[in-house]
Order: sequence, then C-alpha cells, then structure tokens
Amino acid sequence: MNLNHKDISLAVNDINSFLPALVNKIKKGYNNEIIFELYKKDDKKNLIISLNPGIVSLHISYHPIIYKSEADKIILKLRKIFERKIIERIVQYQNERIVNIFFLNISYYLKFIIFTKTPSLGVYENDKLIFSTANMEHNFNTDNSSIEVKQNYFSSYEISSDYYKKISYLILKEYKQEKIKKINFYLNNYRKTYDKIKSEILNVKDYYKNWADILASYYPNDNRKGLSELKTFDFYGNEIIIKLNPSYSVKDHITIFYNKAKKIAKSINFNQNRIEKLKEKINKLEDEKRIIESYELKDIIKEIKKTESKDGILIKKISNSRRFITYKDNEGNIYIIGRNEDENHHILRIGKKDYLWFHARDYPGSHLLLINNSKKIDNNMISIAGKLAIFYSKCRKFNEGYVIYTRCKYLRRSKGMKKGEVNVLKYKSLFFRIDGFADFIETNLTKI
Repeated sequence: MNLNHKDISLAVNDINSFLPALVNKIKKGYNNEIIFELYKKDDKKNLIISLNPGIVSLHISYHPIIYKSEADKIILKLRKIFERKIIERIVQYQNERIVNIFFLNISYYLKFIIFTKTPSLGVYENDKLIFSTANMEHNFNTDNSSIEVKQNYFSSYEISSDYYKKISYLILKEYKQEKIKKINFYLNNYRKTYDKIKSEILNVKDYYKNWADILASYYPNDNRKGLSELKTFDFYGNEIIIKLNPSYSVKDHITIFYNKAKKIAKSINFNQNRIEKLKEKINKLEDEKRIIESYELKDIIKEIKKTESKDGILIKKISNSRRFITYKDNEGNIYIIGRNEDENHHILRIGKKDYLWFHARDYPGSHLLLINNSKKIDNNMISIAGKLAIFYSKCRKFNEGYVIYTRCKYLRRSKGMKKGEVNVLKYKSLFFRIDGFADFIETNLTKI
C-alpha cells in the first residue's frame, strides 16, 4: 500500500480535522512504523507514519495497534524532541508526496517523504535538517517521484482498513515463520536422535549373542591370540567376519560377547523407553506446528498479552515489595538492586533465565537485575544497568569501573556458598564512568 498524492491529501485533511492535539507518546510499531499517540480532550487517536517499503502510509488509525516492539535510536530522538508537544497542523507540500508536520511553539518540524521504495522522515529546525531516517535529497518532480497506485481511497477509514489488513498479513506471516522455524529445529534434532537409536537397536539386538553362540559351537577351545578378526560361517552356512580384540584369545571372546549381549539387552529396554518419549515429543511438536499454521491475528494478540501479563505480575510483586532498591526508566524497564546479602540472594532466586544480571567486577557490590519491558535489550538499557551496578558498589568512590553481565541462566550456586555468592559460567565485561550519574538518576529514573 503506497499512497498517491490524492490519498495523501485525503489523509492530511482527516488528520487536520483532529488537530491540534497533544503527542502523549511516540512508539515503534511493526518494523519501520512510528506511532504517535494523540490526545485531544477526552478523545484519543493513533497517527501512523509507516516507513516500511511496500506499505508506506500516513493515516489516523481506526483500528487497534496490533504490534509493539522495542524503541530504536530514531524513536528515542523523536521522543526527546516531540513527546508532550502539540501537533498544530499537517501540510501537504505543493500537491506532492511530501508532508510537513508542524508543532506548536517549537522551531522543530517533521518532513515525511512518501516514496514507494525509499520513504524517509526528517527532523528539521528552521529548515535545517537535524537528522533523518534515510536520504532526504530526492527529486520532487511528479514524473520521477514514484509509480502511481491504481487504487484511490474514498475515505481515511478505507486507508486505515487496507493498511491494517496488510500489516496483519505481514505480522501473521513473520510470527508463523519464526515459530515454525524453532519447532522445525527441535523436530529435526528429535528425529535424528530417534532414527539413530532405532538403528542401533536393530543392529545390535542379537549381534553379540550370535557371535558368542558361533564361537561356543565351533571354537570352544581355541586359545589363539593376536587376531583382529575371524572369518567363519554362521549356522545357515553364510560366510561372516567376527571382529576380535587381539589382546584376548578366541575362546575368551565367548564370555566377552555373552556379557556384552546381556548389557545390550538392558540398554535396549532403556533406549526403547527413550524412543517412546521421543515419539511423544515429535507428535506434540507436530500438533503445535499445525496449531500455529492455523493461527489468526487474534491468537497472536492473546499470546502476546499472556506473556506481558506474566511479566507484569512479577514486576508488580517487586514494585509492591519493600525489598530492594527498584528503579523504572522512561521505557518501562525495571532495574532491581540488592541492598545486602539477603536481597542479593533473593535476586538470584527471582531472576528468570533470560533476565540480565549485573555486578561490579572485582569489587563488593549489589546484584542488579534488569527486567526489560520490550523483550529486547538495547545499549541504553545496558548502559543504565552497568552504571547503576558501579554506583551501588565499592568502586563508586573511583567514579569508574568494570561491570560483568550475563543472563541468569549462566549463574550457578555451589554447596557451601554464602548468601549472595554465585558462580558466573559465562559473561561479558564493560567499562563505565559514572561522573554526574546521580543527577541522571534523579532526572531520568523513577524510584518505585
């Protein structure tokens, strides 16, 4: 979906009918989608600026926001300049595919260039480009601007509906591909293990017992040593080769092979149980794969909300607890800091396997747990958590130090360890300076 100049005009008029409005929040939607939460009195609407090639759009959304992801650098910059500011009006530039978004009482404005393959959004201050998502130097002649779309929309609701359908399709496709890729990975591993075990069972089931029976019948008193193999015949007259250990005589191998046959008989029962369990796992994954292939958008939304609610319950419990020092940043990420060995020990207990754990390297200090709201980690979160780990450690007096961090699944406690002590199996190390960090905490973090 790529808007032509007529559709842009339609969208601009619709947006202007809602303006002026307060930008309450700027979020990142699907891939290169930017969402402005607009508030006007008791009314709320979402302004969508989509920079996704192939589905470039500018419109007011008449549908729920169906996808959220972590903030990137562009979103953070936009938030810094335009959040809690009032959009005054939107102007289409000379009936072209260019739109300017002006704000009340600030010199900054946005320029959105709506091209099919290379859409771009730029932030300007008094006509000077501050930063942009892509190249803003385009040829604005109508003939070269872009291929016109055949479809024209008659209302903004149609634009929003068509966009919603296309985005829904892409989200469904991406979600299913990602989930099925993971399932196929485990399925392939389980099937390989299943085939290997089954093959081993079939090959060795009567393998050593037959050899032992043949040697006991034909070579009961053969004391020859140094043989690595013995050519002979089975009970049906077929020529076979029996592999021998040169350190033992042919006669000794009768006992050796009978003992091996007994051990294998025991292991076959064990391996048959493994095969049954592998069958169950394979069948379960295949059922899960079929369910995912039949998923609709509402199922994905339900699953996302379910995951968010689980993390929300944990965060709420921590927030309501008097234990720990707990901070929350502007993105909703939680930083939990232990104040003593009991709290440090408790942090190790509540940390899920994929949560990040931080600690000042080579100095006594607090354990720190990062619960990221967006499910993905960016450098800004790492920086805040690392500096907090230095700030709440003995190396704070130096205003700098190294911090180790890892996922909680790489933390292990051994028998006899004191409270709060832990072995770190795998970690990364970063250097941080904390000059002026106390002011940063006061202005950018909320204590909860």
